[in-house]
Amino acid sequence: MEKYLPIEILQKIFSSQLDILTLYNCLLVNRLWCKTVVPLLWRNPFSHFDKNKIQRWKYKSSLINTYVTCLDSNVKIYLKNSNVILPEDINRRSTFNYESFLQSLDYILLFQSTGNWISEIENCTLRKSTLRHYLLVEELCKLFFSSSRNLKELIYDKPQSMPHIQELRYIPLKYLGAEQSISKLVSFKVYDLIPNEIIISLSQISHHLSEIHIETTGDNDDALASLISVQKSLKKLVICSEDNLPKLSDVLRKNSLLSLTHIEINWEFCIPFDIFCNCSNTLEYFSVQQYYSGTISRNTFHQFSNTQFQKLHTLKIITPKLFLDQISTLIKNTKDTLKYIHLDYEKISIESSVELINSISTCSQLNTLEIFVPDDSISYIVNLLSSCTKLQKISFLTGDSLNDLDTYTVDISDILPKIGKILPNNLSTFYLSHNWITTANSLRDFLKECEKNFKRRGEKKLDFRIIKELSAEHIDVIEEFGKRGILDLEDTALGRNLQFYRQQFEWKLARNIIVNK
Repeated sequence: MEKYLPIEILQKIFSSQLDILTLYNCLLVNRLWCKTVVPLLWRNPFSHFDKNKIQRWKYKSSLINTYVTCLDSNVKIYLKNSNVILPEDINRRSTFNYESFLQSLDYILLFQSTGNWISEIENCTLRKSTLRHYLLVEELCKLFFSSSRNLKELIYDKPQSMPHIQELRYIPLKYLGAEQSISKLVSFKVYDLIPNEIIISLSQISHHLSEIHIETTGDNDDALASLISVQKSLKKLVICSEDNLPKLSDVLRKNSLLSLTHIEINWEFCIPFDIFCNCSNTLEYFSVQQYYSGTISRNTFHQFSNTQFQKLHTLKIITPKLFLDQISTLIKNTKDTLKYIHLDYEKISIESSVELINSISTCSQLNTLEIFVPDDSISYIVNLLSSCTKLQKISFLTGDSLNDLDTYTVDISDILPKIGKILPNNLSTFYLSHNWITTANSLRDFLKECEKNFKRRGEKKLDFRIIKELSAEHIDVIEEFGKRGILDLEDTALGRNLQFYRQQFEWKLARNIIVNK
């Protein structure tokens, strides 16, 4: 008697991070494995292919062909009567109800894939959307919304550049009989401007989204405000916009989003982050990227920085203007929960930057640090590295904001060997600021210290970056310690560019000889 693992165990095994090829091979083993793997492969089938490569679209066409076979016979007759050309074998019965397995629907990808499929069937190139294209997409959407028992995610991605279809047409959700499926959605993502009618329809039906990701313009402001205002269990909020979104800002101010754990804001206007203080017991990830400082003031972070976020593990702030004393207070108030810090800003004052570095030094759980260090505060990073012993990745960002970073440099030869003595045991990546330079002897001393602690650091090769003013001596040192197994020169940018650096040096040397003659 043959014995098989229970299907629940197989599902857990196959649901782990197995690639598509491995899963495909698994479904060929026997019927039980096939029945277990097929639903996994068809949860989000379009994601298996690189949508940015045109040659991959033929695979998406085959997916559309499979989904068309799943359509009801009456629907197929309707499409044929509407001049949609269907393949001769389209009436065959599909092996599985593939549409029922779908968990993530990207409307834009579906629309463009369908256009590609039609162009192949008709052996022509579509330059504009046609009625038959629209009707087929509509019927496929109805199929998904009516049959998929586990549809969790609705996406409107950015249109891809394709030779077959250049025009998009949106189908209002209210025409698709989608109420039941949409009411169960947990994720809604928009990466481009879409008709407000779609967002408003969603706000009337879907009140339990856990994730909203919005990249749009001010034209969607009212609709997005309506959508967010009705959410009851929102956990992840990502907002990216170059336009002012006043209605959305008002909703965020008025609504107590107590369940938020993840916040990303990337826009060119600013709202006081005090509106997120109610998330002090839940917030784990906070990211702000703003490239114009005109609207940032002390009020932006005032109450937020004085709030104790008990679970915050990721803090990422990229902005020209930052009040470092407030950020220092925020870091101290996390009570040693931070594991990832990324701060990029323009220099304010040495006092503030030193305070910031000292506050980061209290983060004993930190494993990733990407930070701008003003040139006159470099010496303070030794204490930081000796305190944050769990660091795995360090990236010191480019120095003071100057007009010509190609000629401006800061010599760190005195401090680099000291850093080598106290590098954290788990460190695998160490990137120096673009405008920091060091002598070849200092670099050698730094790497010798790394070699002394090689066993203590678990014999991990170091992904190291120093790219400013490399001489032939620098390159010799780097290659020497690469051969000795201290530096990783196989799968890193430094290793890949080492030959280029040597050729660049030789070219400069030859040019100088010619000029001197």
